[in-house]
Amino acid sequence: MQAANQILVIVALLAMLGACGGGGKAEFVPLEHNPLPDVPRGPDLSDDGNGPPSGTRTGPLELLRLSNFERAIAVKGQADFTGNQANRGGGVTRDSLYLSEWFGNNAYYQAGVTAGDFLWVCDKYNNRILRYILPTPGDTRGANLAVGQLNLNSAVAGTSDWRLDRPSDAVADNGRLYVCDTDNNRVLIFLTEPSGNAATAHLVVGQPDMVSNTPGTAAEQLNRPAGIHVGGGKLLVADTSNHRVLVWDRIPTTNGTKADLILGQPGELWRVPARTASGLDSPVAVWTDGQKLLVADAHNGRLMVWNTFPTKNGQAANLVLGAPNFIDVPTRAPSGANPDVIGVWDVDSNGTQIVVADPGFHRVLIWNAWPTTNHEPPDVVLGQSTLFAGAPNDDDQDGAADNGPSDRTLYRPRSVHIDGKRLYVSDVGNNRVLVFE
Repeated sequence: MQAANQILVIVALLAMLGACGGGGKAEFVPLEHNPLPDVPRGPDLSDDGNGPPSGTRTGPLELLRLSNFERAIAVKGQADFTGNQANRGGGVTRDSLYLSEWFGNNAYYQAGVTAGDFLWVCDKYNNRILRYILPTPGDTRGANLAVGQLNLNSAVAGTSDWRLDRPSDAVADNGRLYVCDTDNNRVLIFLTEPSGNAATAHLVVGQPDMVSNTPGTAAEQLNRPAGIHVGGGKLLVADTSNHRVLVWDRIPTTNGTKADLILGQPGELWRVPARTASGLDSPVAVWTDGQKLLVADAHNGRLMVWNTFPTKNGQAANLVLGAPNFIDVPTRAPSGANPDVIGVWDVDSNGTQIVVADPGFHRVLIWNAWPTTNHEPPDVVLGQSTLFAGAPNDDDQDGAADNGPSDRTLYRPRSVHIDGKRLYVSDVGNNRVLVFE
């Protein structure tokens, strides 16, 4: 009897294989509810053999499908879409964010946001990085972990292998966390994403050890860095007060490793601001996939575009957005916004679309295709209904600020992050992070 049952099972399996084409290639039937295009992938740019290649995706690339004046689906840092006070008007908690001060050199600061298995937010004036469960629509859950603090109710600044001082950007990539620790003039690398409060970093870039924070212009030093990015196996840092971008061709494995490439300056020890095809003035953010490169050149009010990754110090960009050329800047409108002018304080891309935070006009700009000429206008604007509107928290779009924010207004957005079909926006003037989908 047992042998007969085994024969029946084998016959059934052979019949199933025959229905699938006898083990040949099965016909691919696309999902009707997912019409996103299958964007071709570049080469495998993995820097090691562990986990998925850094800066790459598997499967079709999900594109942002957002419209002008889109409404957010979730908010972090406030109880609802109408709140905007720092720390919700009280003390430091798991539910609060303090992002909004604007004075002196602190104007360089972003309030970076990154997502992978979790959402990570740079709560800069509370000197911590908060971790959240990835939000769902209407989600009100607070953070469940604080990097840089002993608990979720403290905000002490410091310089050590776990303390932070005004962190302004973070990247979650391939199971690691990278933190731009601005006032400590360094980048901390956690080789495994922190799983508890006060986690200790494994490596430091920009300093020789975990207790130093001296700024400098050598290729292994940093001076108030504002933005970082990891892509194509490379580490990039916007070294803001040195008016340059530093590139490490591979993720450093020892403290104080020298950068391999310098952009914005002809070489190390130079820190001269410039408005040219090869010069920069206070760059605050970078993005790359290992092949293309974007740099947010803040004080020049422009986005620099390299269509192929540079290979020598001071190499000139190919294109510029936000300006007609590399020398001139557009004249600002006497009142209201101007679609020809952008204030670039953060940039992110999925290799096809480009997203820019423009705090001066309280908006986020989206280009749906990679630019081919200088000064191409954006396709989508968030925070405003048109490219000619530019008031903060202006839900009725009458050109004047309302009494408070809504689910579609912005006030000095400073950081953006694309994660598939989602866009995270750090809305610093409202002390919150918005989630668009």
